[in-house]
Amino acid sequence: MSDREITREAVIRAFESYLAQRVYINHPHPDVIRAAVEMLKEPEARVLELKEIQKTDLHGSYVWLELLDERDIFHLRVYCDPYVFEDFDTSIHFDIPEEDYKLDWDKYRKTWRCWTAEPEARQRGAEKWDG
Repeated sequence: MSDREITREAVIRAFESYLAQRVYINHPHPDVIRAAVEMLKEPEARVLELKEIQKTDLHGSYVWLELLDERDIFHLRVYCDPYVFEDFDTSIHFDIPEEDYKLDWDKYRKTWRCWTAEPEARQRGAEKWDG
């Protein structure tokens, strides 16, 4: 192995080059390779809709949490407790070590929002708050 660091981009380029050759003898099916390439690509950063967050279960999913008054952005697991949801709890839970952090639904996009991937500063600045 060379001293060069293997990056996601290098792997994607290698797979795409492999697909361009169209020679697949004793190799994975091209659709499998295409699926692998898509999995390796970083998701486009966009603000989630509140309904998307409310659909998460107790296993949750990882999002980037942005708070209006903070410069930093946090990568956290978000989830909606279905039992609490039934009892009309109007908050979203975030896993922070040693505490359960909750934010109110009615403040979504006013004081906090979640991104699908880490946004660049210009994206954060361009995306308007509802408030």
